[in-house]
Amino acid sequence: MTNRPAGGAGAAFYLTARELSQRGLTPAALTPEQALSLVREAFALRGELPPCLLEIAAYPEAGGVLLLAHTPPPVPRREGRPFPPLRRSPV
Repeated sequence: MTNRPAGGAGAAFYLTARELSQRGLTPAALTPEQALSLVREAFALRGELPPCLLEIAAYPEAGGVLLLAHTPPPVPRREGRPFPPLRRSPV
């Protein structure tokens, strides 16, 4: 498994078709759950804990699969009231 950092909040992992077949997987039939498991395994091999929130993109090809994992940017919080004030309708 090739394992490289990709920016400050991500990593790239490449598994060959042989490495996938040793795990009973194929590039074309890789499910999101299996991709997540592989990314967690790759982080463990690096001696790191994976972030709690991950976005994973899988790019399968005949020779293997490229997995790109990164943490999404935080959603900005609204300051003040979370919703605009309710207006009374004339009835």
